[in-house]
Amino acid sequence: MYVKTFLGVNFIILLLYADYRIIVSRNVNMISKFKVEVFVSSDMKDLGLAKNILGMHIMRDRKCGKL
Repeated sequence: MYVKTFLGVNFIILLLYADYRIIVSRNVNMISKFKVEVFVSSDMKDLGLAKNILGMHIMRDRKCGKL
C-alpha cells in the first residue's frame, strides 16, 4: 500500500496485490490524472470500479461518502 497526501484533505492510495492495482481517493480528478501517468509507464488496463478484492465485497454509499 502506498499513500500520497497533498495539501488539505486530498490523498491517493495505491493498493498493489500480485497483478491487481486499486487506486483510492476522494477526488475523482486526481484518480484520472494518476491513471494517465501510470498508463504511460506500465502495461495497465482500467477495469472500472472494483467490486471485489481478496474475497471481500466492496460496497459504496455515495450519499454518505463511505466505502
